[in-house]
Amino acid sequence: MENFSDFYCMRCGAQSVLLENHKALRCSACGFTYFHNVATAVGAIIVCGDEVLLLERGKEPGKGQLGLPGGFVDPFESAEQALIREISEETGIRVTQPLNYVGAWANQYPYGGVLYHTQDVYFEVALASKPSLTLQVAEVRAAHWVAREQIDLNQLAFCSARDALQHWLAG
Repeated sequence: MENFSDFYCMRCGAQSVLLENHKALRCSACGFTYFHNVATAVGAIIVCGDEVLLLERGKEPGKGQLGLPGGFVDPFESAEQALIREISEETGIRVTQPLNYVGAWANQYPYGGVLYHTQDVYFEVALASKPSLTLQVAEVRAAHWVAREQIDLNQLAFCSARDALQHWLAG
């Protein structure tokens, strides 16, 4: 077991946390085991005609790269509720139409020196017309409507978004 000498047990406060396996930390003082499980995130493939809405990320990870509207699922939220909230927060779009499930892909999200493993769930949102956007400037630097045949998957910040778009483009 690897010793995490800088970490304190969240139950007893002892500085005696050991890495038990790839997802479990155990306190050798009180025996408490913390499981660092996969976090759930959501993403939207927002489509209008033959164009997809891509957002330029305004912060790390992936600052300056492209992404899809989305984010982490909060406690007591469904994936669909989280996605509707995230789309509204990041773009100002109020989603009322059905979300069409595209798929789910594993991802890694490095943040604050911690590598989070995530399960990213993607949905398609088809719009009849392009809405005006109100971007969340702390998160989004710019928005781009990109024709599906001009999408460059290599410009996307996260592998799960590349996988989801590739799957969606394949039809």
